[in-house]
Amino acid sequence: MEKFRKKIDSYVHRLENRWNALTRKRQRTFTKLLLAVYILITVFSLFYIWSGKNDSLSISHISGIPKNITVKNAVP
Repeated sequence: MEKFRKKIDSYVHRLENRWNALTRKRQRTFTKLLLAVYILITVFSLFYIWSGKNDSLSISHISGIPKNITVKNAVP
């Protein structure tokens, strides 16, 4: 577990160094782009939900469970 943590820490450190090596203008551009993509995904998701086209998604009962299962320590 210690090796895994060290690998993750070194990876994060390298990414942070790469981010800090960018100019402030480039950092702002990437941040704005990420925000724009996030907003687009959110708007499209909300539109899909509100449009009612998600009627095809239905969760049906779970099949394949035997009916003779007894539950021990069940609260009556």
